[in-house]
Formats: sequence, C-alpha cells, structure tokens
Amino acid sequence: MRAARHAAERYLATLAAHDWAAARSLASCHVGGPEFRGATLLRIGVSQSMSTRTLDSLAGAARDEERRAAVELAAADEETADSLGLRADAAARRSRMLGDAVRAAAMSRAGRADSVLRVCRVRVRVRWGGPLVGPEPVDREHLLRAVAAGGGPWIVFSMVARDRDPGGGPF
Repeated sequence: MRAARHAAERYLATLAAHDWAAARSLASCHVGGPEFRGATLLRIGVSQSMSTRTLDSLAGAARDEERRAAVELAAADEETADSLGLRADAAARRSRMLGDAVRAAAMSRAGRADSVLRVCRVRVRVRWGGPLVGPEPVDREHLLRAVAAGGGPWIVFSMVARDRDPGGGPF
C-alpha cells in the first residue's frame, strides 16, 4: 500500500506543479490542467489482484457495451433518448477508463511478462481554481485508480470526480 500511496502523491504533485511531461510518465490518462491547484489523499483502498487476461476481458466487454449503447441511442425516439444518452455516456466513460487501465498495465510491465496485476483505488480531495473555476477555489472529491504489474511501478489510469465515476469493474 505504501508504494501505491507514494505513486498517487507523486502524480498529484506533478499535476500541481503543472509538469505535464512527468505526469505522462506516471499515468495513462490525462487529468488536470492549469486549474489544478493541489490535492489531498483521503483514503487508500485495499489493493486487489487480477490477471492481465481478466483486465483485457473487462476492457473488451466495456468496448462492446459502448458500441451497443451508441447504436441504441442512434435508433432511439424522443421518449427514451435521455436515458439512453446517460447510458451511452456512462458506457463511454467506463470503456475509456478500462482502456487506460490496459495501457497503464503495459506501462507498468515495461516488457516483463507479468500476468498478475495489483489495482488500487484512492479517494482524493482536489482543489480547482483560476478564472475558469470562478473567484473562489473549489474542492471536489475524486477517485484515483492505479495499477502495478509484478515488481513494476504503480501507474495511474483514472482520476474522475466521484459523482462521474463510471464504476463497472472489480476496482
């Protein structure tokens, strides 16, 4: 857990410093921007194990669900378009998150053939500020997810506002 905490702290510090090159080396997703002011770790979740094959299967199922939801939305009438739009949006976010998890696992493996991954979820409070946010900084709770392969480093693959979390995975 200590390594996951350290990786999350390091990633959040690079975002706060607006060091985008370092952030890209620590994550497979893009988060932040000039409005990112800082973050505080609230809770480190329990690390869970899964196989690379399981993660690939989850990512494939999420892509299929995203395609099905998009097709259903395209064929929807006015009565069902709103609910199908919400479903399509959630499916797209879940697919993006799991695709980023697959890329993060590959970054962590870095050529090794490890098939066992560790996945961790971290609750963080992020401070957003600046002209796009408004006159006062805003704190919002986010969920950060990271993955590590065997002896590889922890790589962040998702950081979303808690109310926008797509869920849909064992982590």
